[in-house]
Amino acid sequence: KIMVYTENNFPVAMLSLLDAEIKINGENKSCKYIYAVATKEKHRGKGISSKLMEHVKSIAVKNDEILVLVPASESL
Repeated sequence: KIMVYTENNFPVAMLSLLDAEIKINGENKSCKYIYAVATKEKHRGKGISSKLMEHVKSIAVKNDEILVLVPASESL
C-alpha cells in the first residue's frame, strides 16, 4: 500500500506500507512496516511526511495494528 500526499493534483510526498511480522515476547505478530518515506525537496520542512505518518497511525490504532518504522540513518 502506498500513501501519497498531493498538492494541486501533483504528488509531493509518499510512504509505503509493507506487510511484515515482528516478534514480541517470543510471539510473532503481524505488523505494517513504514518504508520509503519521501518528500520532494522544495516541499520539505512543512510537516507533510509527519501528517502522512499521523494519518497512517490513526488508521492503525482504529484497526488495532502494529506499526514499525526503522529510519535508514540516525539523521532521519
